[in-house]
Amino acid sequence: ASALGGGGGAMAAAGGKLSLRFVGLCGIDDSVDVGFLKLLAKEFPLAEFGVLFRPDKQGTPRYASWDYLDKLKDVAGLQLAGHLCGKCVNDVLDGDGSLVARLEAEYGFKRCGSSHPKLGMSPSVPSHAWLGVTPRPISGIPNPNPNPNPNPKPNLT
Repeated sequence: ASALGGGGGAMAAAGGKLSLRFVGLCGIDDSVDVGFLKLLAKEFPLAEFGVLFRPDKQGTPRYASWDYLDKLKDVAGLQLAGHLCGKCVNDVLDGDGSLVARLEAEYGFKRCGSSHPKLGMSPSVPSHAWLGVTPRPISGIPNPNPNPNPNPKPNLT
């Protein structure tokens, strides 16, 4: 799992050691039994389940359908994170935060992020703070792909 973005949630602790806040398991989809996720969440409280979002792929392998998300939204103890891809990233960069707001308000997502290669970085922040945030690597971890423009607006199509 990556320490940047939705993969690891590592923060530099005193003394230069990393301390995990969560461990991201990304790509849950309709094939994953909700009961199994409940068991994993109970046994591994640091588990955060990532859902990929790309409109042309929702409901296909690795991209959960909205019907599946409806089954997850009331599961106690399940930490969900959105991983925005393709058009979803373009929409946020264009100022449309409706998907992020919906994921937080209706489904209880705690974080949203993206690791689209054209962004040059992997923002991963609380859902409510995603708009207007300058993507940056987590403190103490070097950015493997620095971008001289802190507010890129790439064409991600």
